[in-house]
Amino acid sequence: MRSRRSRGIVAGMQIEKAIGVELRGAAKTYRTAGTVVHAVRGIDVSIDRGETVALLGPNGAGKSTTIDMVLGLISPDAGTVSLLGGPPRDAVAGGWSERCSRRGRLSATSRCASWLR
Repeated sequence: MRSRRSRGIVAGMQIEKAIGVELRGAAKTYRTAGTVVHAVRGIDVSIDRGETVALLGPNGAGKSTTIDMVLGLISPDAGTVSLLGGPPRDAVAGGWSERCSRRGRLSATSRCASWLR
C-alpha cells in the first residue's frame, strides 16, 4: 500500500502531508455468553504524520479497541486500518510497535516519535 497524502491550506498556501494513521469503516464486535457488544462501529478518521490527537469518550466508547486495531493487536471485523501507509502488521514487522507498545502513552518524547514525523 502506498503512503496516502492529505491536503490542506495553511496561511493561504496549499500543503501536503503523509497520512500516519487511517481508519475507514473500521468496526469491532465482541461476543460473549450470548451477548453482542459493538465496541467500534464504523469509524472513519485520518491522522497526518506528526499530528497530535486525543481520543476522548466515556467508558466503553471504543477508545482502547481503536488503539488496539491501530497497533495491530486486534483486527477489525469490517473496514480497514492503515499505519504509516500500510497494514499495522507491516509496522510491527518493522519494529514500530515494539517502540510504541504502551497503549495510550505515546508522547512527543517517546522513542517512537521520530517514526511519526
